Amino acid sequence: MSHEPKKRGWIFVLINGSYAIIYGLLLGVLTEFITENRIQAAGIIFNSLQEGVLNQYLNLTLSTGYLLISFGLFAIYISLTGYKSGSRLSWIFFLTSGGVTWFGLLYSDLSLGSILTIGLDMVGLVTYILAVLIPMKSILLGKWLSSISPKTT
Repeated sequence: MSHEPKKRGWIFVLINGSYAIIYGLLLGVLTEFITENRIQAAGIIFNSLQEGVLNQYLNLTLSTGYLLISFGLFAIYISLTGYKSGSRLSWIFFLTSGGVTWFGLLYSDLSLGSILTIGLDMVGLVTYILAVLIPMKSILLGKWLSSISPKTT
């Protein structure tokens, strides 16, 4: 087994984590624009909302940005340590944390019907799926660590 599936896998984890941080920062910077887009996608006129409801939407968008930044830092840490060196446990951690993050985010944005954030979620979801699926055969068959150990003859 070559190093290629493992190498491509941790690179996609690194890309996914970096993308999550950028997406989270965009949510923080463009909070009002994204919130207005989400509210209008749900069929509500932005200016007609009461102050408390509007603040809840703004806080939800900021909280989502913080979630993505923290997940991105976690994914980058995993990609540079355990995932790169071939740890099954790091693959499982990324499988669960990435799945909860990207599928949960996509579900919430689909329920609001916001095309802008659904498109951004899909990019993260695609890189997550690639990062999980590319090295999966090596991990599930138990050849992950044997493929990176030096061969003795």
